[in-house]
Amino acid sequence: MELLVDVFAYEGLIMISPELTPDFYLGFTLAALTDFPAAVLFILLINRFNKWTLNIVMTLPCTPPSKFVQKLRSNRIPGNFWMSVVLSLLGRLTLSAGYSSVLLYVPELFPTSIRNTGYALALLMSYFASMVSPYSRSLSKLLPWAPNVVFGVMCVTLPLAIRRLPETMNKELPQTLADMERNMRKAMKKA
Repeated sequence: MELLVDVFAYEGLIMISPELTPDFYLGFTLAALTDFPAAVLFILLINRFNKWTLNIVMTLPCTPPSKFVQKLRSNRIPGNFWMSVVLSLLGRLTLSAGYSSVLLYVPELFPTSIRNTGYALALLMSYFASMVSPYSRSLSKLLPWAPNVVFGVMCVTLPLAIRRLPETMNKELPQTLADMERNMRKAMKKA
């Protein structure tokens, strides 16, 4: 689910990024430039926080931008336009850093015997999200506020779902299915 939400919101923000500014190329370029600071941010934070917390912290900042961007754009005040661009880029930056932590975290959830299969299944869900996300651009033409609301709702529900997953930092990775089930039961009790 983590990969599905992160990829759907990230790819969806890529699809609607040309609409950030009146100039197609400027909007896309600004959105593309967020990947480098996101990578630097991820590198600086990955050793300070565990991957579980990092993903929650990086996903939640996407929520306010998603909800307020359309409202800011609907008001015809000049400063609001650039504020909506900055909030959209902030959401994309934090999603990119969160996605990096998910790529490291998801394989650690599965036991050694099925780690590659479990990771492949999770990546398959992310590919599904990549196939669906281009429709966010079509949806934005029909209902301009809808993609931002969908991304915002997904970015709120993801941290709630992640809380039920076990933390893997400084812990031995599961070797068998029984180990994985035991880790999941412990995480469910804590949540």
